[in-house]
Amino acid sequence: MDQKIRDRIWLLTDDISNTRQSLIGNKPKGVLYSYLMVPEDEERLSRLRVLLTAFDTDPNITAIVSHDAEAIASSGMELWNPDAVARPNN
Repeated sequence: MDQKIRDRIWLLTDDISNTRQSLIGNKPKGVLYSYLMVPEDEERLSRLRVLLTAFDTDPNITAIVSHDAEAIASSGMELWNPDAVARPNN
């Protein structure tokens, strides 16, 4: 199911990139991290960064990089309020 918050789709990118700038610029995390500490499929991550950046160009979609607190704070995403979530009748 497609869920929107205030007419915007928020894509959480998880560990695909560490910063929004790296996501948009399609820059890998670094050799030491990606090959020695946490082996990753860099070719696959590159394709995902390109895909997420393409989605992010849509004015109704914003890609949020999970590890980039500054970008999250400036994104306009509101704090989650569990009381504001519509719940089905039981």
